[in-house]
Amino acid sequence: MLNTASFQTRARAIDHLGRGQIADAPTAISELWKNAYDAYARGVELHIHSGNVVVASICDNGHGMDAETLSSKWLVVGTESKVASPVPVEDRFGLPERARLGEKGIGRLSAAFLSPVTLVVSKRVGQPYAALLVDWRFFENPYLFINDVRFPLVEFGELKEFPALFAQMFEELKANLQWGSASPHTAHLAAAWDRFDAIEREQNPNAPTTREAILSLSPEGLIKWDHFSPWWQLMHKAVEGDDVHGTALFTIGANTELACWVTDDEYESPDIQKVKETLTETLVSFVDPFEDTPIAFDYAVVVHKPGKADFIPVSSEEVFDIQELRSLEHVIEGEFDTAGNFQGRITAFGKDRGECFLPSPSVFTQRGKDSVGPFRFCLGTFEQDKKNTTHSDEEFEYHSSQVNKYGGICIHRDGLRVMPYGREDGDLFRMEFRRSKHAGREFFVYRRSFGRLAITSQHNPNLKDKAGREGLVVNKARREFERLVINLLMYVAREYFGTASTIRNQELPGIQKARQRQMRAAETARKRNQKNFVRALKEKLPLALEASTRAEAGADKLEQTLACKAYDDLPAIKMELDALQGLRDDLRIPNRPDELGSQEEDYRRYRDAYALFCATIDKLKSMLARCEAEGLLGDPKRIATSKFYSNEARISSQIGKALSTITSSLDALRTTWEENAREDRTAYRRKSTEFVSMLEAGQGLTPVLDYLDKVHTELSDELNLKYDGIIHSLEQLVEGVDLEGAFFHVDEVNRSLEEKVSMLNSVAQLGISVEIIGHELEALESQVTRYLKLMPKEVRALKSYTLAFEAHRALVDRLRFLAPLRKTSYRSRIAISGKEIAKYVKEFFGTTFEQCRIQFEVTPAFEGFSIRDLPSRIYPTFINLVNNALYWVQRGERRIIRLDFVQGKAIVADSGPGVDEDDQKHLFELFFTKRTNGRGVGLYLCRENLAVARHSIRYATDNDPEVLEGANFIIEFHEVEHVSR
Repeated sequence: MLNTASFQTRARAIDHLGRGQIADAPTAISELWKNAYDAYARGVELHIHSGNVVVASICDNGHGMDAETLSSKWLVVGTESKVASPVPVEDRFGLPERARLGEKGIGRLSAAFLSPVTLVVSKRVGQPYAALLVDWRFFENPYLFINDVRFPLVEFGELKEFPALFAQMFEELKANLQWGSASPHTAHLAAAWDRFDAIEREQNPNAPTTREAILSLSPEGLIKWDHFSPWWQLMHKAVEGDDVHGTALFTIGANTELACWVTDDEYESPDIQKVKETLTETLVSFVDPFEDTPIAFDYAVVVHKPGKADFIPVSSEEVFDIQELRSLEHVIEGEFDTAGNFQGRITAFGKDRGECFLPSPSVFTQRGKDSVGPFRFCLGTFEQDKKNTTHSDEEFEYHSSQVNKYGGICIHRDGLRVMPYGREDGDLFRMEFRRSKHAGREFFVYRRSFGRLAITSQHNPNLKDKAGREGLVVNKARREFERLVINLLMYVAREYFGTASTIRNQELPGIQKARQRQMRAAETARKRNQKNFVRALKEKLPLALEASTRAEAGADKLEQTLACKAYDDLPAIKMELDALQGLRDDLRIPNRPDELGSQEEDYRRYRDAYALFCATIDKLKSMLARCEAEGLLGDPKRIATSKFYSNEARISSQIGKALSTITSSLDALRTTWEENAREDRTAYRRKSTEFVSMLEAGQGLTPVLDYLDKVHTELSDELNLKYDGIIHSLEQLVEGVDLEGAFFHVDEVNRSLEEKVSMLNSVAQLGISVEIIGHELEALESQVTRYLKLMPKEVRALKSYTLAFEAHRALVDRLRFLAPLRKTSYRSRIAISGKEIAKYVKEFFGTTFEQCRIQFEVTPAFEGFSIRDLPSRIYPTFINLVNNALYWVQRGERRIIRLDFVQGKAIVADSGPGVDEDDQKHLFELFFTKRTNGRGVGLYLCRENLAVARHSIRYATDNDPEVLEGANFIIEFHEVEHVSR
């Protein structure tokens, strides 16, 4: 008897095709972004929103779907792409035709990996909105068939109508588990769920079953306007008017890989850090950035957390593009043809090495289902060791900073990323494996290389994605593809870049010598500047003090002369002023080095004396000018003429002195370099004569010629470096470049950066220590308290026990005071009054104030103002400022710290020595400090914390109120809620 049979599909097949096929969340997001590309979207975004239930949305402004399309296509598993007609012109919105990326019709099932529940809301031009609610947990039941589950689908006119419909959709969804009448079908459903419940309870009796979890989910507060808002804005970017179009896919109860972005944990585990890095590595450069004109498809990942600015870890606006690739010192750019031949250009050590042609390997498939097809290739990298690079220090550091985010070799098909290539685990061409055998010869480091291979669906149809989007299918075409690229990498490493390369061996000695000369020259110039400064300071300090005294005496004498109307003394005072004027330039010293060391105090004495001297001279000039205007010094015309010729003579004398110095320096320079030239002209003869004599000893001609060429090359490179340096310096002098000023500026910046790096390491180590200690404090504190209380009665009766217990309690109280300073504390904005701030500060430092005999004052005006903000932002600011004041106020006779509120500004003032005028501009810089063993972090953090809420802090200027004679810090709050009168 002959019968027929057909396949039947269980519901869990959807689970296997969706969640079971996807490797991780970034890959699932990539699939859904590609769906947006197929829908002719101009932009797609992933938004992650915090909340009791984390919701993430994938929004686009593509052509969208109506209810019919959602039912007949989105819910249909499989594909029509092989036979489907092209997208209509009206659905392309002026974009050129795009290659269709979706082939299997299962990419949308990736949503099941991201969350248990998915809401799809879509809008087509001229059609109402349509929404579909899918709970993927139904497909975990192995006893259901696909057609046993029905999902709610609705249409509506405006988004404001959706909240009421959303609740109805949930009720309809739960109807799959609640049967109103008995029938064979409902009996089948009930049996299926009963059997599945029994299995789940047996496996995990303490957890709710899938059915219970579905029924317990409430729609209340799940989807808000905040979730819709980014999609609304994205759709309106693509159109003018209200007839918008696009699709938003909301993942309700997003999985850990997405939810970890919006958690408030201060400590991120290595696993969470790795999850975030993987998402960034996977989605960055989603669109090929190495095209001169990238395709029109914007993308972004946006993280929304309450009270914080949106964080955007991935964006199409932040990429390592083709221009940056071409700026690297090592670049390969070209293409492979159908026969597997490579044609392109090579740049090595910053120099264009011309065209490169590499024929395909001897055995290579060009036709049929195993052929690779033509594709384009570009790669750029730079030297690992700074001493070998042709890049400047700034360029080297910049490229190094880009490696973690953009390093790796990507594959782009039709302009979009193929996963997982470009990620740390996507080294398709085994670059690190070959380096493990011979790092120098193989040269290329995967994570320090930037680049991509550009393939297309049309020309490379045999390079197919695996079903789970975890890379290309391993077939002969892929193996040939790998072989072509590996062959090229090995060839160019040996010919141009690696230790076996002639080019490398020729270039490196010159590069290294040039860097060594630059470093020696910089160090010599630094020492010379420091020495000249110290010598000038030592010489000019007493002269500046004396000149300042003379100027003040002259000013006093002029005031007395004018008071007594003894105008006959005015000419003598004018002569004294002219003499002092001549000292102004003579008393100047070279630019101050960044590090003064033991000269700090002398420099400040000199600076103050010179500033007073100049100010007094200006005062004298002004007073004498008024006397001259009144005719007290004679005929005004004669005085003006005399002043003209006097100033002209002074300028001429100044130029004459400078020119004389330049001439003598040039003569000395000419003499030095003429001697160098005489010595260098004989260098080749001295080094080569012995090789010529080798001929007489019976050596062949070839080795002698090789030796002579080697000596010539080495000596020529050395002389080029030596003479190019002085020539370029002289050319810059001729062009008017201030070399000393330029060097001083660079040297100052470098020294500052070196110090900051050192301090950063210290602060980082301190931070690690605090994290480790802080993590254990609560447990340790409770254990100590418990064990102290368990001591025997006779021990607890001892005075030493009482003192120890009180000391422990005091320590615990002090640590608890730090709770508001933790980032996770007090996340809600509340009203904070000046009185509460003052109370907190007084309690925190109360013992210190008493021990150090410090008078802590709070004015009624300060107690009377109020703001609304986070205590974790406001309290640390005042703690830092008062803590600084505590240090400095003890260096004076009066020891007062005062909190005041004047002219709408909060002021923290002290009676200490104040801040030196040279230091005021650096006060809020990271790591700047004048405190012994200080780290220079507190004031920087104060400014950054306040800036987040648009508050500002500064050191008091001339226009600010001054409360005490020492330091006065001004805080201007963005909005003061209340000030009591």
